[in-house]
Amino acid sequence: MKITNTSLLSGLPKPLHQNILKVARILNRSGFQCFIVGGAVRDLLMGRPSKDFDFTTDARPGDIISLFNKTIPTGIKHGTVTVLLHKDVFEITTFRSDGKYSDARHPDSVSFSDTLNEDLLRRDFTMNGIAYDPLENILIDNHGGIDDIKNRIIQTIGRAEERFLEDGLRTIRACRFSATLEFEISEDTFHAMKDRKVHERTKQIAVERFTDEIFKGLSHEKISRMISSLEESGLISLFIPEYPDKNMTEEKLLKLDRLFSLPETFKIAKWFSIVNLDQKARSIASRLKFSGKNIKEIETFLNIIRFSEPQSDLFKIRKFSSLIKGQYGENSLPLIQSISDYSSVNPNIKKIIHSLSSDPLVIKDLAVNGTDLINEGYRGKEIGNQFNEILEIVWKSPEKNQKEILLKVIKKTES
Repeated sequence: MKITNTSLLSGLPKPLHQNILKVARILNRSGFQCFIVGGAVRDLLMGRPSKDFDFTTDARPGDIISLFNKTIPTGIKHGTVTVLLHKDVFEITTFRSDGKYSDARHPDSVSFSDTLNEDLLRRDFTMNGIAYDPLENILIDNHGGIDDIKNRIIQTIGRAEERFLEDGLRTIRACRFSATLEFEISEDTFHAMKDRKVHERTKQIAVERFTDEIFKGLSHEKISRMISSLEESGLISLFIPEYPDKNMTEEKLLKLDRLFSLPETFKIAKWFSIVNLDQKARSIASRLKFSGKNIKEIETFLNIIRFSEPQSDLFKIRKFSSLIKGQYGENSLPLIQSISDYSSVNPNIKKIIHSLSSDPLVIKDLAVNGTDLINEGYRGKEIGNQFNEILEIVWKSPEKNQKEILLKVIKKTES
């Protein structure tokens, strides 16, 4: 089906719009077809911002490289060349059909094609199988993608089992799209996502790809959609075998949605806390190959979630804050400020932020230093022990963090 649409690109920044037309014109003038495909077309139809603009063409990779000044052969084996125009980066891929997917992610071989229709058949979901000719202003939708976007439905092109057995990541992407687009997964598609053979295929994907999809989903408001889809399909247990069989209640899922403005690492900490995986968070995050920074933040946020008793006194607040500052230094305050909106559930957040911004919490905050202790005759382990004693004093009474007062504290009794 062909549909004329003259306004699809009208909302783009002028330089980007001009560069998209430039790519199309260069290919067209050399006798080649050129279409924008994939998520960019979907997002433009939905009125959403789109960062990545991918093109498909009947030009072969060698043709693309010869036609553009700055190119990178990023996926030339699969027909993809990256073209750089000023600050814009575009991936251009030759029309193709795919062979078998031995690694459950990438085709072993590709066959270049001369028709757009064959190329669109290999794509995952109908909403991503729409092409747009930017010169003729025509949308080409052979698989009902436009209607599925209007109806907010995720379904595969062709039989779902076949699409998922080709590329095991597609099941996880469906769960992620349900959150980022706020779409429902069609009954047939979801049924295939629960299939045992499909699960075996999904298990073969690199764990980093699973983790990347999870973080993308967590960056949006309706993360409950992704989590419930992962749970109900059984996909979550493929990567987190410890995950409890009992799914989260709707109430708990909605609590996670309310965290949409907070860091992804905090959402994971809260998620793991809700399903009682907080004690296993480090081992799970390590196995899923989270970055060291993310693992550290998740552990810190889990500690904060546990440290939520309103009765906590200021000494305990300062002692706890000192651990955070000891880990993150100057970055500790902005990190904890990033979850300050969560104070409605954890009343200590505001107190922790106040402590991090104003209290003496670590050794370098003290009014005395190592030289002062050495001058008083402290050596070796004595220095560390004495600093710990001083910190206890200033955590109880920050006003005592004055050199005169602390020098009296550290002064050794003469024998």
